[in-house]
Amino acid sequence: MYTILIVDDEWLVREGLKQTIPWEEIGCRLIGEAANGQAGWQMIERLKPDILLTDIRMPGCDGLELARRAGEAYPHTKIVFLTGFDEFAYAQQAIKLGAADFVLKPTDPDELMRTIGRVIRQIEAEREQQEYAKRLELKIESSQPLLLAKLLHDFMLDSATEREAELLKELLGDRVNEVFASFQVAIVEWEPDSTQEDRLPWTAALEPLMQALDGWSPVAGSSGAASIVSDAGYCTETGSLRLFMHEHRLAVLLACPSAGWREQAAGLIAACRDQGWSVAVGISGTHRHYHSLAAAYHEAEVALQQKEYIGYNRIICYEELDQLIVKEKYGLDTIEQYIREHYDKDISLQDVAASVHMSESYFSRIFKKYSGVSFIEYVTQLRLEKAKQLLLRPDAKIYEVSLAVGYQDARYFSQLFRKWTGETPTEFRRRMGLH
Repeated sequence: MYTILIVDDEWLVREGLKQTIPWEEIGCRLIGEAANGQAGWQMIERLKPDILLTDIRMPGCDGLELARRAGEAYPHTKIVFLTGFDEFAYAQQAIKLGAADFVLKPTDPDELMRTIGRVIRQIEAEREQQEYAKRLELKIESSQPLLLAKLLHDFMLDSATEREAELLKELLGDRVNEVFASFQVAIVEWEPDSTQEDRLPWTAALEPLMQALDGWSPVAGSSGAASIVSDAGYCTETGSLRLFMHEHRLAVLLACPSAGWREQAAGLIAACRDQGWSVAVGISGTHRHYHSLAAAYHEAEVALQQKEYIGYNRIICYEELDQLIVKEKYGLDTIEQYIREHYDKDISLQDVAASVHMSESYFSRIFKKYSGVSFIEYVTQLRLEKAKQLLLRPDAKIYEVSLAVGYQDARYFSQLFRKWTGETPTEFRRRMGLH
């Protein structure tokens, strides 16, 4: 039953509406009547009717004022105006107030019942829509963890659409900028002990790794990130967000700054190694927008690939990759040894880069980043140190020393020696007590 309140200052009109309309037959129940707008407003506040049937022109608080108040306070209440032929201006105002319909006076019962029928159908449609919206909201809320995982997975693999970007913003709301204000992506990849893998299904064998990963709480550095991850159901007791990328790989979202993450990752590796697992962790650089998730994942993947050269049970950071490549993949000792064995020859950056199968520009950049000086500076310092040792021999000629350290032109050698040491080879020997 839909509830109806009648407000009209004419007693005869109210009685006529009560007596001539079979309200229950059309699915309605009269819950009250009022003779003026003020009394009608009090009844609306108390009874909250589904339909308000009101006259427009009444003394004091008229129907328009009553409709305005009701519309603001109870927007789901439908308003049907009773109006005369000469009240067109009032009807226009009523339309602006969102009137559901109009019925002309004197009231035709059949016309009124048809009008009420249309209003009831409006109410039913709105309630169905509201119920659908509630069900949809509950469904979305219950599927948030899966939705968040799907969105982050697609962003990391650079396959997210504009619609998915909108969904991510809708899901995180105002916190989207806070969550991705500063973050890294870590990729954890593992290889179980072969005997263990034969003995257990991989999901069961993975349990020690999951337990160890629960000890890693990278999102703890950002309360905003931790809260939304928790809301979405992807926060472990310690706050880590992890996504399965495939059977032996997890991606972990790190909110920055994340104090102690390196120690936590080392603890993860140690715990898994004790269980017979080989684990490697590749960590991206720092990024500041969810659109950079793909770049962050790619960086973590590039870092992780170095396990092929340096082995498992390592933490590999993308931002330290240049130094790692020189030190671990090619071996700084190997490069230094090559330079020491060939410094007396016409050695060049191209020669050394070729010896470790690297491009000249790339080798030049990472060599300086690791050693602190350029390749030319490194070779020059080495040659001049060797030259000082040879110049201490009383019988050594300066041109012989020049040739011995790789300089064919003795005059150029002397100029370079003075530039780097502040004195010529002769002045150096004199200062050292050699004449």
